[in-house]
Amino acid sequence: MNKKNTNEYVKKISEVLDDKIKTITSIQYYYDLEKLTSSLNDLSDADAENVLEQIINDKLEEIKKSGKAEKFRENNRLVDDVTEFFYDNNEEDGAIVEEGSCVASDLILKTIGINGRKIEIPVNISYIKEYCISNIIEEKNIRKTLLWIVLELSVVSYFLNN
Repeated sequence: MNKKNTNEYVKKISEVLDDKIKTITSIQYYYDLEKLTSSLNDLSDADAENVLEQIINDKLEEIKKSGKAEKFRENNRLVDDVTEFFYDNNEEDGAIVEEGSCVASDLILKTIGINGRKIEIPVNISYIKEYCISNIIEEKNIRKTLLWIVLELSVVSYFLNN
């Protein structure tokens, strides 16, 4: 290989890498879930919960209908990779994130009937609040936890359907 060909390869590879690095570094690393869903603030608490309930049920239906629902465990790392963009590293949010993730996983497992456990869709938001979200979550953080459940279900549904 002559020097001219080598330089062309060097230039081409450098441009490709520079382009990819530019793309990677332009990614925003934190998305505030509450700000992204701030339109809920225009609604009464009951109406906001109705919206969240509908999203939860829609996502559970999508997961169930995907025909690949049992494979959601294989995508756990990918789900974590995406949801990390919505997690602000503070202690209070840590409990909300952990609780929301556990509830979302449990809802998925019950929806697809793992280990003989079943839940009928549609799921009522009051059921989730009373029986799924543990008492370690303060009342003021219930909506944040519900938003995290919606996020987790949305990510799982996305990976199973795309």
